[in-house]
Amino acid sequence: MEIDGRVRRGRSPFLFEIDGEPRLDFQRYLDANNGGQPPDVITILLVGNENFTATEADVEARIDTMFGYLDQLIAAIRVAASDAQIGVVPMTPPAASQDAFAASYGTAQTRWQHRRTQHRTTEREYETYGGREAEGVSLVPAFVALDTVHGYPTVSAPADVHAQVEIARMSSGLHPSPGGYYQMGDAFYCWTKSRLALQ
Repeated sequence: MEIDGRVRRGRSPFLFEIDGEPRLDFQRYLDANNGGQPPDVITILLVGNENFTATEADVEARIDTMFGYLDQLIAAIRVAASDAQIGVVPMTPPAASQDAFAASYGTAQTRWQHRRTQHRTTEREYETYGGREAEGVSLVPAFVALDTVHGYPTVSAPADVHAQVEIARMSSGLHPSPGGYYQMGDAFYCWTKSRLALQ
Protein backbone atom coordinates (compact mmCIF):
# COMPACT_ATOMS: atom_id res chain seq x y z
CA MET A 1 0.00 0.00 0.00
CA GLU A 2 1.31 3.43 -0.89
CA ILE A 3 0.67 6.63 1.03
CA ASP A 4 1.94 9.88 -0.52
CA GLY A 5 4.43 7.87 -2.56
CA ARG A 6 5.76 6.00 0.46
CA VAL A 7 5.45 2.28 0.91
CA ARG A 8 3.47 1.81 4.12
CA ARG A 9 4.80 -1.69 4.75
CA GLY A 10 8.32 -0.28 4.73
CA ARG A 11 7.48 1.90 7.75
CA SER A 12 10.31 4.22 6.82
CA PRO A 13 9.67 7.74 5.53
CA PHE A 14 12.73 7.29 3.29
CA LEU A 15 11.40 4.25 1.38
CA PHE A 16 9.45 4.86 -1.81
CA GLU A 17 8.01 2.45 -4.32
CA ILE A 18 10.22 2.55 -7.39
CA ASP A 19 9.69 0.00 -10.18
CA GLY A 20 7.36 -1.91 -7.88
CA GLU A 21 9.95 -2.28 -5.11
CA PRO A 22 10.61 -0.27 -1.95
CA ARG A 23 13.75 1.80 -2.46
CA LEU A 24 15.69 4.14 -0.21
CA ASP A 25 15.47 7.65 -1.67
CA PHE A 26 16.56 10.32 0.78
CA GLN A 27 16.54 13.09 -1.84
CA ARG A 28 12.89 12.35 -2.62
CA TYR A 29 12.14 12.60 1.08
CA LEU A 30 13.86 16.01 1.15
CA ASP A 31 11.96 17.11 -1.96
CA ALA A 32 8.66 16.29 -0.26
CA ASN A 33 9.49 17.54 3.22
CA ASN A 34 12.24 20.16 3.07
CA GLY A 35 11.85 21.96 -0.24
CA GLY A 36 14.57 19.74 -1.68
CA GLN A 37 17.18 21.35 0.56
CA PRO A 38 19.67 19.32 2.60
CA PRO A 39 19.54 19.79 6.37
CA ASP A 40 22.56 20.94 8.36
CA VAL A 41 22.12 18.26 11.02
CA ILE A 42 20.64 14.75 10.93
CA THR A 43 20.32 12.38 13.87
CA ILE A 44 19.65 8.66 13.66
CA LEU A 45 18.45 6.79 16.72
CA LEU A 46 18.68 3.02 16.63
CA VAL A 47 16.06 1.67 18.98
CA GLY A 48 15.43 -1.58 20.77
CA ASN A 49 13.06 -2.85 18.08
CA GLU A 50 16.02 -3.56 15.84
CA ASN A 51 17.31 -6.42 17.97
CA PHE A 52 14.69 -6.82 20.69
CA THR A 53 14.61 -10.61 20.51
CA ALA A 54 18.39 -11.07 20.21
CA THR A 55 20.22 -13.47 22.51
CA GLU A 56 23.91 -14.12 23.08
CA ALA A 57 23.71 -16.73 20.32
CA ASP A 58 22.72 -14.29 17.58
CA VAL A 59 23.36 -10.77 18.87
CA GLU A 60 26.49 -10.20 16.75
CA ALA A 61 24.69 -11.24 13.54
CA ARG A 62 21.69 -9.07 14.43
CA ILE A 63 23.96 -6.08 15.03
CA ASP A 64 25.73 -6.75 11.71
CA THR A 65 22.35 -6.64 9.93
CA MET A 66 21.33 -3.46 11.76
CA PHE A 67 24.61 -1.73 10.91
CA GLY A 68 24.34 -2.86 7.27
CA TYR A 69 21.07 -0.94 6.98
CA LEU A 70 22.48 2.00 8.91
CA ASP A 71 25.44 2.18 6.52
CA GLN A 72 23.02 2.24 3.56
CA LEU A 73 21.08 5.07 5.18
CA ILE A 74 24.24 7.08 5.90
CA ALA A 75 25.40 6.58 2.29
CA ALA A 76 22.02 7.77 0.95
CA ILE A 77 22.13 10.79 3.25
CA ARG A 78 25.64 11.63 2.05
CA VAL A 79 24.47 11.68 -1.58
CA ALA A 80 21.66 14.14 -0.81
CA ALA A 81 23.28 16.08 2.05
CA SER A 82 27.03 15.87 1.62
CA ASP A 83 27.83 18.53 4.24
CA ALA A 84 25.29 17.55 6.89
CA GLN A 85 26.51 16.57 10.33
CA ILE A 86 25.19 13.07 11.03
CA GLY A 87 24.69 12.04 14.62
CA VAL A 88 24.33 8.34 15.37
CA VAL A 89 22.54 7.93 18.69
CA PRO A 90 23.55 4.76 20.54
CA MET A 91 20.72 2.57 21.74
CA THR A 92 19.22 3.91 24.93
CA PRO A 93 19.06 1.70 28.03
CA PRO A 94 15.80 0.13 29.14
CA ALA A 95 13.78 1.18 32.17
CA ALA A 96 15.43 0.22 35.45
CA SER A 97 12.78 -2.27 36.56
CA GLN A 98 11.67 -5.69 35.42
CA ASP A 99 8.16 -4.47 36.28
CA ALA A 100 8.36 -2.23 33.23
CA PHE A 101 9.15 -5.18 30.99
CA ALA A 102 6.40 -7.31 32.52
CA ALA A 103 3.91 -4.48 31.92
CA SER A 104 5.02 -4.04 28.31
CA TYR A 105 5.92 -7.54 27.16
CA GLY A 106 4.70 -10.06 29.73
CA THR A 107 7.19 -12.90 29.58
CA ALA A 108 8.30 -12.25 25.99
CA GLN A 109 11.51 -10.48 27.07
CA THR A 110 13.38 -9.75 30.28
CA ARG A 111 15.04 -6.51 31.21
CA TRP A 112 18.32 -8.32 31.86
CA GLN A 113 18.49 -9.89 28.39
CA HIS A 114 17.58 -6.65 26.67
CA ARG A 115 20.10 -4.72 28.76
CA ARG A 116 22.84 -7.15 27.72
CA THR A 117 21.84 -6.72 24.07
CA GLN A 118 21.69 -2.93 24.42
CA HIS A 119 25.13 -2.84 26.03
CA ARG A 120 26.72 -4.96 23.31
CA THR A 121 25.04 -2.89 20.60
CA THR A 122 26.38 0.30 22.20
CA GLU A 123 29.90 -1.15 22.35
CA ARG A 124 29.70 -2.00 18.66
CA GLU A 125 28.31 1.46 17.83
CA TYR A 126 31.36 3.05 19.44
CA GLU A 127 33.71 0.65 17.63
CA THR A 128 32.04 1.24 14.26
CA TYR A 129 30.88 4.87 14.30
CA GLY A 130 33.12 6.47 16.91
CA GLY A 131 36.06 8.60 15.81
CA ARG A 132 34.53 9.49 12.45
CA GLU A 133 34.03 13.20 13.09
CA ALA A 134 36.24 14.09 10.10
CA GLU A 135 33.61 12.37 7.92
CA GLY A 136 30.84 14.36 9.54
CA VAL A 137 29.61 11.32 11.48
CA SER A 138 29.68 11.32 15.26
CA LEU A 139 27.97 9.74 18.22
CA VAL A 140 25.27 11.49 20.26
CA PRO A 141 25.46 9.98 23.77
CA ALA A 142 21.82 10.61 24.67
CA PHE A 143 21.83 7.44 26.74
CA VAL A 144 23.91 9.11 29.45
CA ALA A 145 21.25 11.81 29.91
CA LEU A 146 18.32 9.39 30.21
CA ASP A 147 17.43 8.59 33.82
CA THR A 148 16.31 4.95 33.72
CA VAL A 149 14.54 5.28 37.08
CA HIS A 150 12.73 8.61 36.70
CA GLY A 151 12.74 9.00 32.92
CA TYR A 152 10.25 6.21 32.22
CA PRO A 153 6.49 6.21 32.84
CA THR A 154 4.88 4.77 35.95
CA VAL A 155 1.42 3.74 37.07
CA SER A 156 -0.03 3.38 40.55
CA ALA A 157 -0.59 -0.24 41.54
CA PRO A 158 -0.97 -2.22 44.77
CA ALA A 159 2.38 -3.05 46.37
CA ASP A 160 1.29 -6.71 46.35
CA VAL A 161 -1.90 -8.70 45.91
CA HIS A 162 -3.01 -8.10 49.52
CA ALA A 163 -1.69 -4.58 49.99
CA GLN A 164 -3.94 -1.67 50.83
CA VAL A 165 -1.30 0.81 49.73
CA GLU A 166 -0.41 1.65 46.14
CA ILE A 167 3.08 2.30 44.85
CA ALA A 168 4.47 3.64 41.60
CA ARG A 169 5.45 0.84 39.21
CA MET A 170 7.32 1.39 35.97
CA SER A 171 5.02 0.69 33.05
CA SER A 172 7.10 0.79 29.85
CA GLY A 173 10.30 -1.12 29.25
CA LEU A 174 11.68 0.81 26.29
CA HIS A 175 9.67 3.99 25.79
CA PRO A 176 10.65 6.91 28.05
CA SER A 177 8.17 9.27 29.65
CA PRO A 178 7.88 12.81 28.27
CA GLY A 179 10.47 13.85 30.86
CA GLY A 180 12.80 11.09 29.66
CA TYR A 181 12.48 12.26 26.08
CA TYR A 182 13.26 15.80 27.25
CA GLN A 183 16.41 14.43 28.91
CA MET A 184 17.42 12.88 25.60
CA GLY A 185 16.57 16.17 23.89
CA ASP A 186 19.03 17.95 26.17
CA ALA A 187 21.78 15.66 24.85
CA PHE A 188 20.68 16.26 21.24
CA TYR A 189 20.79 20.02 21.84
CA CYS A 190 24.30 19.91 23.32
CA TRP A 191 25.57 17.71 20.49
CA THR A 192 23.99 19.95 17.84
CA LYS A 193 25.51 23.09 19.39
CA SER A 194 28.94 21.45 19.53
CA ARG A 195 28.84 20.32 15.89
CA LEU A 196 27.50 23.60 14.49
CA ALA A 197 30.10 25.56 16.47
CA LEU A 198 32.76 23.87 14.33
CA GLN A 199 31.36 25.25 11.08
